[in-house]
Amino acid sequence: MRKCIRFICMILICSLLLAVPAYAESAAESRASAFFSSHSTDLYETSSTSFQIWFDVVSNAGSSPQELGASEIALYESADGQSWTKIKTYTMDDYPQMVDQNTTYHAEYVTYDTAITGYYYTARITFYAKNSRGIGELDVYTEIIRM
Repeated sequence: MRKCIRFICMILICSLLLAVPAYAESAAESRASAFFSSHSTDLYETSSTSFQIWFDVVSNAGSSPQELGASEIALYESADGQSWTKIKTYTMDDYPQMVDQNTTYHAEYVTYDTAITGYYYTARITFYAKNSRGIGELDVYTEIIRM
């Protein structure tokens, strides 16, 4: 009898430890997924003090966007790779090439040309789509590069 109780307890403990928690998608992610089917980012070094921040985005087949691209690119700098400072913001108002009209795919880049050798850089790109149902935005960080 004692072995049976131990066995049942062992099964209960294992089932509790091995239970996989459910993933609940946030409201922002579910709204964004209604607008975007894929996206990517890249930092491309062009010289010792210059790099390009690339992005591309594809809309969902059913979203028929009137505008598609990135609404904002926030650039961050760090001397140690740990603490980050926002140093520049590119917006679609100041850089209209970041957004295209009546398309399902858009790729573009902006250039930063005053990088400091030895410093680290990353960017947060806010992907943007607008159609008759509303606006979708999704924040994505690029990889980190060291100049």
